[in-house]
Formats: sequence, C-alpha cells, structure tokens
Amino acid sequence: MSGVAFTSRQRASEAAVLRRQATVLQGYSREVVAADNTNAIASITSHALAALFQVPVVVMLVTEDRVVSLKQVGDVEPQEAELEAARSSLAIGTVVRSGVYPNLASRFDFWPVETAEGQNAVI
Repeated sequence: MSGVAFTSRQRASEAAVLRRQATVLQGYSREVVAADNTNAIASITSHALAALFQVPVVVMLVTEDRVVSLKQVGDVEPQEAELEAARSSLAIGTVVRSGVYPNLASRFDFWPVETAEGQNAVI
C-alpha cells in the first residue's frame, strides 16, 4: 500500500511540474508574439527559461562580436571568462559547457543562436 501511495504522489508531483511548464511556455509564446523589439524578446526569454529550469539565466545579444544587450534573471553576474566563452560559442556555432577546457573558469553552459540578419544571441 505504501508503494502505491508513493507512486501516486510521485506522479502527481510530476504532473504538477508539467502543468507549470506548459503554463510558462504558453505565456512565453504569447509574450514573444506581442514583443516589439529584440531586447524585449531577450528579456522574455530569460524569464521563461529561469522559470522553466529554476536556474539563473543570462541572454546576451551580440553584434559583430560585441555584446550589445545582456538580460539576466537570478543572482548572477557574468565575468569576463563567461563573456569570452559566450563569444567562443557563437564563433564555433556549438554549445560550450562550463568548466570544460578551454573554458575552465566559466560557470555557465552557452547555447548560440544565429540569425541571418547579424543579430546573434547566446543563452
């Protein structure tokens, strides 16, 4: 009986997490459609990712290898090592993991987002 109760509580907890995630994603899609500029989209994206994954998030907009906008959620401040790892992620066009050579000092994983217009982002 205790095994059934445990499994039931576990499934209820998982269902609650999935409902919360679905609500966050629905809100994100509505807000992104209504956004009128890339800075707003970066801000909306950082808040949605923080809510989904329950972690600090930094979204950087990059033009010509220069960070032009930085939106963050949580108590984090990217250091120069992280900014360099973010630029590296964009340059090679692949995910860069934290604490892995050559980005040993970085505390974040970075995912590059490239556009045809030259306005790129790193999450």
